Amino acid sequence: MPTISFDLGGTLARYYERPEFLGILRQAICGAMDYLRRERMPFASEEAVCRR
Repeated sequence: MPTISFDLGGTLARYYERPEFLGILRQAICGAMDYLRRERMPFASEEAVCRR
């Protein structure tokens, strides 16, 4: 049976505050770059990623 969940006011998920976001973003980008590196797939240089 198809199901849809709604989060009306942060009851199902915790949303990050602005000060937390940069660290989370950095961790996500590093994780993606590590994965691409392990898979020997092309990706932008770390310098290019940091500039964006």
